[in-house]
Amino acid sequence: MDRVTESNNSIAVVEQLFTENPRLAHEQLLSWKATDHAGFLRQSIELLERGESNSFTQLILRLCRADSSNLKQMLFTADLLSLDESARLLRLSSRNDAGYETHLISGLKTEVDRAGGAIANRDFERLLEILAQAVHPKRLGGILARFSEHPDERLRLKAALLSGRLARQLPKQTALLKDVDPRVRANAVESLWGRRDVESLQMLREASRDEHHRVASNGLYGLYLAGDIACVRGILKLARDTIIARQLSAIWLIGRTADFRFSQIVQADLAVRTGRVKFALLQAARKIKQRRQGLLLKPALRVELVRFERSEKGRLRIAFLVSASDGRALCSDELLATHFVLHDGPLRVDQFNFTANGKAAALHAVLLLPQRTGMGQSIASELVSVIEQGIETKEPQDQWAIQKYLLHKSSIEEAAVEVRFSASNETLKIEQLRSVKGAASSLVEGVERALRVFPEDAIEKQLVLILDPDLDPAFRVPEHWNELFERQGVAVQVLTCKAMDTESLLSWRQLCLARKGILIECKHVIELGAAIEKLNRYLHSGLSLTYQLSHILPQSGGPEAISIDLTTPLGCGRMVIDAAGEVVIDASLSQQTGEEKGAEADGEIADG
Repeated sequence: MDRVTESNNSIAVVEQLFTENPRLAHEQLLSWKATDHAGFLRQSIELLERGESNSFTQLILRLCRADSSNLKQMLFTADLLSLDESARLLRLSSRNDAGYETHLISGLKTEVDRAGGAIANRDFERLLEILAQAVHPKRLGGILARFSEHPDERLRLKAALLSGRLARQLPKQTALLKDVDPRVRANAVESLWGRRDVESLQMLREASRDEHHRVASNGLYGLYLAGDIACVRGILKLARDTIIARQLSAIWLIGRTADFRFSQIVQADLAVRTGRVKFALLQAARKIKQRRQGLLLKPALRVELVRFERSEKGRLRIAFLVSASDGRALCSDELLATHFVLHDGPLRVDQFNFTANGKAAALHAVLLLPQRTGMGQSIASELVSVIEQGIETKEPQDQWAIQKYLLHKSSIEEAAVEVRFSASNETLKIEQLRSVKGAASSLVEGVERALRVFPEDAIEKQLVLILDPDLDPAFRVPEHWNELFERQGVAVQVLTCKAMDTESLLSWRQLCLARKGILIECKHVIELGAAIEKLNRYLHSGLSLTYQLSHILPQSGGPEAISIDLTTPLGCGRMVIDAAGEVVIDASLSQQTGEEKGAEADGEIADG
């Protein structure tokens, strides 16, 4: 029992020995560290990941903390552990020892001050990567501030890059953005990439106006990633600068985005540019072409018109929805505003707003179904079947209430039934749907009662109303409904199941437009399935784009057609709207005519 051998270099063996003889186990651990330091650390990671808190675990932690040479080897060299292993060990040590991070940061400050410029660049990069993965940002303020003021330029550059990714205290980032060294400023700007908060966007805008080309280009790219379409004009302005370095930065940006709205500009410049600029243009053109070819292989996007308003003076407002052609709902992080190009006749417009239903936002909806069977068995069966399919696609956190209504006054006072979805029960079976007995009342009472179902803290409220075919064609929306819905903050979607007279249809359309909803007309039973599928896509379509022209269009010849080209990492789509607001073309860019493809091929840039 007193003999220690190399075969005992196992956490499990030493832990068992610890229960019998703690002193001997301690000696075994010391011997193990001396002969196989890396193996000891790796098995220590496995032990700490079990999350147990006992005397043996505390012994392992003390050995790691007390050994200063271990700290240095773990952070400044890659001789023992990989970067991921070092970060894991640091996280586990911190989790099991509240004072470990404080001890670590204090030791690092002393180590860095003592070593000064003698720290190898690769070791410093390793240190920063481990800190980024393992240490809470609030503990890094002091060490980052020390590095950002260090006389060694290399340390300032690395600190600037890390500070924006970890330290959320923007005043520190502001100081780095004003550093006299443009490389420090450029790294500080790069560290803001991917952030969309107001303060970061303002910093990116200021950086985009920096005199140094690298700082300006990093600022513009950060704005591009944030979906700020104003950056497109900034990139074009940088490309037209008289300084070659700024031109090259702009071309680098164009290639980095691979956004083929720049394709015509690149081709035009290639015809007149030479030297380094032409070579950079060729590289950018190749990236744009590769991206376009990849997109054309993907499914087309569906584009649906929601609203179209053009005033007599020429002002324009449209809203349209985007979803994948396979029906999959999209969310905001899958779409960038910079990928949408809108043409109003010869006028190219890139200014519009977009809103999205994020996956984290629960949808609270009430679905009102006709109670009467007079609508016909075929319509009823189709209705139930399609609604079931639609409900199955909803997010687990969504909350739905199924309620039925009659066309005439009813004394039935049953409470509406709420259908809740959870991770373990995401679907609603057709038998359950048929057995749901909601509150059956008159149409007007049913709608107003539905408003009482919504919880006060609902993130999004939707009222879905399917109009019975037996509804009086002359039925008018009550005048007080719009004010009622406005007060409750409820969006309204309406599906008609037969043709209605003009005034009645207009009253429903005005209600839907006022309440940010959609009116879907279904004049025949064979259209019902597609109509409800469209309604379902609308409820969770993911993205709604609204474009409002900021100036008045010229009136000579009247307003021209609107065309919208959509190009995202998920596919391509196109929609053309005439002056009356009707969709006249709904074709995919991936299904171009032979003439279009030929014209595109003529304009392509050879890979050589």
